[in-house]
Amino acid sequence: MTIFQDIYKRIYASSLGKNIGIRLGAPIESWTGPEVRKCYQPITDYLTDYSQFAADDDGNGPLFFADVMKHHSFNHVTVQDMANNLLNVVPYEKGFFWWGGKGISTEHTAWLNLMNHIDAPLSGSCKQNSKAVSEQIGGQIFSDCWGYLALDKPEIAKDLAEKMSSVTHDLDGIEGGKFIAVCISLAWNIHDTRELIHTALQYLNQNSNYAHLIQEMLDFHLQYSKDPARCLAYIEDKHSYDHYEGLCHI
Repeated sequence: MTIFQDIYKRIYASSLGKNIGIRLGAPIESWTGPEVRKCYQPITDYLTDYSQFAADDDGNGPLFFADVMKHHSFNHVTVQDMANNLLNVVPYEKGFFWWGGKGISTEHTAWLNLMNHIDAPLSGSCKQNSKAVSEQIGGQIFSDCWGYLALDKPEIAKDLAEKMSSVTHDLDGIEGGKFIAVCISLAWNIHDTRELIHTALQYLNQNSNYAHLIQEMLDFHLQYSKDPARCLAYIEDKHSYDHYEGLCHI
């Protein structure tokens, strides 16, 4: 197998796995763990069939946001370059994102800011949009591509993810984007999950809530590594949605 074939195969498998997750989780998005278990446990297949499945920004984002690198190098691409690319590829309040309204949908809010000449990174900042809006999940979900573009180059993956995440997000919203991109970059050579997470953690702001939560879960895993149900119960108790602001906190 050539290096190109290996890269192609692994990125394809990773992308396919994510899209399977999108398709599987779509019907129960925003449900709590107990609600899912009450209605569907055990889950052995897709929960519903779709004759058509709508475009989803979880999958669209990584594909289209990477277009900016057709015109810029790793070293010279700027946050505003990425913001301009977003405006070029995202149609006017049609498809792509969840257009849930200003101050509710993080991406919609940032997009409106950009359209009103509020440049990045202010467009996605906590100062401009509030902590609740700026720390929702999108910054993390859209960051796969930067890891794929910088395999085994975690510093570059982190830098690209930080720039793109800051167009729409801030604070932990940016940390999550960095974490996913760095994990994917490192996974080219690190195949042990715990080692991968621990290594990626070193690329984050160590004072962030995001980094503290990852370390908390690594510590929990040391005690209960053979009990995933206990881990899920711990997360639902300590870190469920009701502990955080916004509709879909990171």
